[in-house]
Amino acid sequence: MSMSSKKSSGESIIPDSAVVVKVTSVISPFHIRIYQKESYSKKLDELSGKIQKYMKRKKFDDSSTHTEVHLLDPVIVRTKIDKDVHSPAWWCRGIITNPSDVENIQYNVFLPDYGISLVLPSDNCVVTPRHTFSDEYLTFSVGLHNVIPAVTELTVKDDQQITLILQSEWSAAAIQFTKDLLVASQCIYFDSCAFDGENKQYGEFYLLIDDEIISLSETLVSNLFAVYLDNDLLRVIDDPKYNDKSQIVHFDNGNIEIYKKTDANVINGKPNLKTHNKHKRIFRNTIEKDLQKILIKSNVKCAQFKAVADARFAFGIHQVLNSKYITRPKLIQSYIWPAIAKGLNVVAISPPDSGKTLGYVLPIASIIASYETLPKGTEPLALILCSSSSEVFCARALFMEYLQHYQNVKVLAGSHGISDKSFAAQVYNGCHILVATPPFLARFLTRNRKILKFHKLCHLVLDGADIILDKHFTSLGELFKIHDVIHNRDRHDLDTPLLQIVTVSRHWTSILRKFVMTSMDDPYTCIGSFMEAAVYAGIKPTLCMIKLQNKTLKVLQYIGDQPIVRRTMIICNDTDEVIKLDEFLQKHSLTTLLAHGNMTGFQLDGIKELWNISIPGRYPILICTDEVLPDLEISNIQHLIHYSIPRSTKSKFYYRFSTLMDNWKTSSGNSTCELIILLDETSELQISGVVDTMEKLGMKVSVDLRNTVERVAYFLDMQKKEYAICEFIKSLGSCPKKNSCRYRHCVLRETDVPTTEISMRISRTINVGGIYTLEHTVDSFQRVQILDIVEKDKEDMPNVASVRCIDSGERISRVRVSRLLEIPEELEIWSSNIVEVFITNLAPFDLEYVWNRHAENMVHKWLKEYLNSTSYACGKVQLCLGNTIWLNTLEIRTKLIGYPDLVCSNLKTVLLEEQQALENNNHLHSLYALCKAGGLTSINGKKLPWTEQVN
Repeated sequence: MSMSSKKSSGESIIPDSAVVVKVTSVISPFHIRIYQKESYSKKLDELSGKIQKYMKRKKFDDSSTHTEVHLLDPVIVRTKIDKDVHSPAWWCRGIITNPSDVENIQYNVFLPDYGISLVLPSDNCVVTPRHTFSDEYLTFSVGLHNVIPAVTELTVKDDQQITLILQSEWSAAAIQFTKDLLVASQCIYFDSCAFDGENKQYGEFYLLIDDEIISLSETLVSNLFAVYLDNDLLRVIDDPKYNDKSQIVHFDNGNIEIYKKTDANVINGKPNLKTHNKHKRIFRNTIEKDLQKILIKSNVKCAQFKAVADARFAFGIHQVLNSKYITRPKLIQSYIWPAIAKGLNVVAISPPDSGKTLGYVLPIASIIASYETLPKGTEPLALILCSSSSEVFCARALFMEYLQHYQNVKVLAGSHGISDKSFAAQVYNGCHILVATPPFLARFLTRNRKILKFHKLCHLVLDGADIILDKHFTSLGELFKIHDVIHNRDRHDLDTPLLQIVTVSRHWTSILRKFVMTSMDDPYTCIGSFMEAAVYAGIKPTLCMIKLQNKTLKVLQYIGDQPIVRRTMIICNDTDEVIKLDEFLQKHSLTTLLAHGNMTGFQLDGIKELWNISIPGRYPILICTDEVLPDLEISNIQHLIHYSIPRSTKSKFYYRFSTLMDNWKTSSGNSTCELIILLDETSELQISGVVDTMEKLGMKVSVDLRNTVERVAYFLDMQKKEYAICEFIKSLGSCPKKNSCRYRHCVLRETDVPTTEISMRISRTINVGGIYTLEHTVDSFQRVQILDIVEKDKEDMPNVASVRCIDSGERISRVRVSRLLEIPEELEIWSSNIVEVFITNLAPFDLEYVWNRHAENMVHKWLKEYLNSTSYACGKVQLCLGNTIWLNTLEIRTKLIGYPDLVCSNLKTVLLEEQQALENNNHLHSLYALCKAGGLTSINGKKLPWTEQVN
């Protein structure tokens, strides 16, 4: 038996999307029962508690079990002490599959939360109504993706030849082979790739056997139990002209030369995948996977790391990675790691949560951990400058975690809230990696010039470079010019290390471009966002506001009647638009190619082939929809026209820019690509995002267009009646993430009037603003209100929500909606005495927009120290909206008999004096302006104090 290992072949090992699973049963490679190991025990405990309470509430006795049972009836299986029944739990859910013994009244019962079947006496089964429990079954059936069962046949003629005969069912040997592999596995991963009409998942299994990762499908194929479902077999399914052929030659599978086709039903023996475009849906990458592309600009070539093992980090770091089951880097990391290891200057631009921070933490930590002797004293080897205190704590935590086996490497963190004395003491104890914000470090070095020395600095990282260069440019200038942080960019002698500069950022900005050009020699640039790649390339957009009925004529005007010498693509929202535009252009004698969601994968392959062989002067115009872009895999467009804008998410709109990628590989800042965006009267919802995109690309926005965008944005904000006002608006008066923030940024008179009553909206469906009950502990429930839908399932239904506990004020960021129960009517009338309190005209120190943990700890300590049984807290109310009040400050006072109350402490004064906050005089004025715009001119009969600044 031969076994193929992806580890030995150097191919990709385990995708990031793969999850650790446990296999409960195997019928065939198309029917494997699994559950996700993460949080399985917790979910099982919660479910057992619910079942037990249900049984107690219903007070079942033995007589209740004597009910007529039908096939697929849901039951509760209960274990009796006097019965010889080996059930996995005292109470568990079951499904009747068939009577096992009619005379003895026994049933075959499948336990969907355990993935096993039992033969049980009838009195162990209690029939329950369907949908008694809304919880999803904890185990589910999956199948192997993209393979067809086969058996071998040895033909002896002039020479021996192995023929694989396709089968509709898996052979007994293949099933046993699969079971043996799964049993031998130390750990099993499953990566879902597709699903059928019944939402059954199909994907790839990755098995850890003897410290090697193997692919189940690859192993079945290499051991001649299966064949890949490749293009040849797809043609058999798609094209009737192949139906009479008995053999298909496979061109690239080594010694397996011939596949023998029995009939069409053999191929269709694979589970029925009910989709209108099954070849695209099942046999091709989804858009989420195709979105993973990187634009690389560098004069130095670096090999991409396909696996973590390729990085050859220090041994202790690999130990930590293995304990976390991290075997494959994220895409941006696969390019950053080799570049940093080579000592190159690196620029990394990618969206949040793409792995940028770990992209520099691991290689730098590994390099420093590999030093034979580390310098003693106050000479850091790596300086990490972060955009905020929270980023400082995050980066330091990652360094500490992955350097846990290297206690000699000292990692320090510096941000506002840490005293100079405390920080200096840490520095004197050793400092090899220093993580800090630029303002903090500049202040510390100004007051303590001789403590830190940077002449041995090897690595300088700007984490959040776009924000640092925008907000902290002055502090950064002090570090560079006065404190000589980057003096060793040029090698002066063999003893002087050459400084490596790494910048990571979400956005590519003009000031970042200047910094890279002036401070970084020959940088290795990685951009993992199509939108930011367009900004980097300097593409110049054209925005056209036009009536819907004139759009086709406008397209014709842009294309012209000359031979098409540039590759042109027009992207539409739906198939109807594509067909109508195609008919119009053909009437004007223009050659077109159509690609839309109603086409099969075979047809899309033909479109792509025609596109690739077209020549200048005879280029067709490619008209397509967003859903087929990943299948077309076209990236050489020179003239892109957005005929209509996606209505759902910005991701689809940004993905369109991937069609221009080939042009950007040879240009930087002077792209010759032409980008045209058409907006009509139906594009009001998208206009704000489109204009923001245009501004990123350098287009100047007129005052009229800006006013239009603001009016539309305000109108859309007003539709968010069920959403709470954004926390940034409440605490700062403005939101730094307004373009992507899901919460409300306006005041609504009918929603935000002061009240302690609950805005009750009971619904059987899960909606933002809805009131539900949440089981907190056993037999303990809380009233909660949904703040946001955090996650949705494949059917676009709410799956995870963030909630606020009405009667405690606690916020829970992630709650499965299956845990939310309909609230009883008698709880409607209960009011809530919990209110939110904000202190006005304060902002976090160092121009940050999030309060760091030092400020939070100071407030907790202040309350604990001053607020007791003999004192009280008070403040002057400046504004009240809903259950939120704004105070001028918060004072702790003590009553004295015969004397005025004694003011013990003032929180605003303490925060300002301890440099935990700055004055923010625009805060209250901004809130008043929002109230005025929302028609709220008075509160509790008192007019709001409008000022000139509000106007």
